[in-house]
Amino acid sequence: MDRPTIRFYDQAADSLIRRYESAQMAKVHDFLLRHIPRGARVLEIGCGSGRDANFLFSEGYDITAIDPSFRMVDGALSQHSKLRGHVFCSGLPLPHQHSLLSRVFDAAMAIAVIMHMSDADLIESANQVRNMLSPDGVFIFSSSVGSKVIVEGRDSSGRFYVERSFEVMQEIMTRCGFEMIELLESEDGLLRDLKWLTMIMKCS
Repeated sequence: MDRPTIRFYDQAADSLIRRYESAQMAKVHDFLLRHIPRGARVLEIGCGSGRDANFLFSEGYDITAIDPSFRMVDGALSQHSKLRGHVFCSGLPLPHQHSLLSRVFDAAMAIAVIMHMSDADLIESANQVRNMLSPDGVFIFSSSVGSKVIVEGRDSSGRFYVERSFEVMQEIMTRCGFEMIELLESEDGLLRDLKWLTMIMKCS
């Protein structure tokens, strides 16, 4: 995630956290419960307000969550204090020798994150996730489709933003050692005029 994008999240953290916490996520949360075994070690990439990390933590999962915006991390811990010790300020791709790269997880998830990654960063990040997952691990991620406000790779807030088709995302993930299990298409949880594709991949 580039600096202007992180700066946006730092500056807008308070209002964004309120919005994210109000989103309707029941369909996505059911999807997560269906595909991540109970008690699994889960890495959440781009945890935002801590909404999804808190949900999984409450369901008995072993959560490690990261976000590149220090203000979002502070807000997530204020919103969900029981996540203290589970949420850290960092983003993908991780620097070489980062301590997380030596950890092993049963699942990784990146909800509404990869639109903010260039192709090169997405490929490097997917390779890092693949190497951190157990042999039967799964990677769940979502990306928007149908946004009408992207101009020259930036949205109206100045965030780096690229929408990829299902076919392009599948091709990238296949090259990085994943294979498709299931695709979920859902409406926007904040009632915006766009849709979300949530994909679940397993290590191939």
